[in-house]
Formats: sequence, C-alpha cells, structure tokens
Amino acid sequence: ADPDAVKKWKTVRDLIIQLNMDYLSFDEALQNLEDNTKKPPATTLNISVTRRDGDNSLSLVSIEVIGENNRLLKSHIYTSLENEALKAGGRHQLYREEFKNGAYTLHVIYLWKKNGNPPQKEEIAIPVSIDVGRESFIELPFEKKEGKPGIRYYRRDFSNR
Repeated sequence: ADPDAVKKWKTVRDLIIQLNMDYLSFDEALQNLEDNTKKPPATTLNISVTRRDGDNSLSLVSIEVIGENNRLLKSHIYTSLENEALKAGGRHQLYREEFKNGAYTLHVIYLWKKNGNPPQKEEIAIPVSIDVGRESFIELPFEKKEGKPGIRYYRRDFSNR
C-alpha cells in the first residue's frame, strides 16, 4: 500500500471523527439552550362570526377582513348550511393567527341578504389593540338591531393579566 495514501486516509478519518465530536458538542449545547429558554408568549388574534337573533329571513353571503395597508387577512363565502348552523347558535372561527403587537384598524366588509332579495354590502371599522402575550378575541355577531341587520363587534378578553 502507498504510505502517502494511508497517511491521507488517516488524516481524513481523523477530520471526520473531529467534526463528528464537534457536531455532538454543538448539538448538546443547542439542546441545553432550548431546554432553558422559555416559550415566547402567544400573541394571537381570533375573529369569529355568530348569530344572535332568530330572524330566519336574513343570511350572510360573504365576509372579508382587511388589515393594515389593505392586506386581506381572511375572506369567506357562506353556504346555506353554514347560515343554518349560525342561526342554530353556531360559531364560525373566521381567523386565528399570530399577530404583531400594536394598534390597528381592521375593516370588515360583508354582504347579507333578506329572503330572495339582492345582497347588500356593508362595512365596519374595528379598532384593535394587540398586546404581547395575550390572545385577543373579536366576536362579530350578525344580528338585527333597531330594525336594521348588520354585524357588530365585541372584544373578549379571557386572559388573567
């Protein structure tokens, strides 16, 4: 056997062993770091749609939630089955995502109709303040108030802070 080839093999083999030991050391240090690091707090925005009245002649056609810079956060087209579920007291979880803390204005654009009439378009602006480490809940009930159907909004806070 060629002595230079054996020497080269030993050098490559030693290098592989050294790299493997370094990898194991880094892996152990990373695992220790992960074990000693607290999980970041959840900063989540939840938006759900409900029905509060018993008027069966009304139904939602569609809804869009638009965030800052006219960015579409979520849109949904409602089926007759989904409208029936809402009328029966159901809740549609429209949006649930991590959200950057701060003050925002969300715009909700929705279409609704009464019986077979053409859909009507409405829009509401919702001021929202997102706090680090808190889940924010916004409920959008589609209901009739003062004789006029529409979506209102309620902010719910279930945190202990």
